Amino acid sequence: MTLSFVVARAQSVEGEVFVGAEASLEKNDSSSTSRGSFALGGGLSWAIASTASVDLNVHTFPMFCFGTNKEGSFDITQFHLPMGLLLRFGEYDGDPRGMTIGGGVGAGYAFSAGMLATKNTDLRPYIEVEVMLRLFKRGLFKLRYNTIIGPYTDALGSSISYHTLCIIGSTSW
Repeated sequence: MTLSFVVARAQSVEGEVFVGAEASLEKNDSSSTSRGSFALGGGLSWAIASTASVDLNVHTFPMFCFGTNKEGSFDITQFHLPMGLLLRFGEYDGDPRGMTIGGGVGAGYAFSAGMLATKNTDLRPYIEVEVMLRLFKRGLFKLRYNTIIGPYTDALGSSISYHTLCIIGSTSW
């Protein structure tokens, strides 16, 4: 038995620029502290297998997070570098002018650095969910939620988690 993908369109690379909000949660036995920051970044998706309405992509979207640091001044508080696979669906079918709706789910590993990643290398799995709206023939607007999951404990013994919600503009070539 042979399994094969039928490529119904050309392979592509898609670039993106995004802004959003990142929330960091620091929990220990006696308290929990949440911190909000402004997320800014870009990303690339490389289609490695496609059909008319489903893509499998290698995906990365590094982000810098700006907010108030532990000393109370404005600073780059976190840096995240996720790399993984993204399965997207539905965005290529529909209106000949390019107006469609779609979505995607992804997973991989993310490296995090910054004021909360103080003990060891913070390399953990992440998951993401996207909703996409194609308004132009070669461009998309997206809403992406991603979270870095799994255990990480900082130097003081606190458990750290990250959540991000971003608005994205992207184009493919």
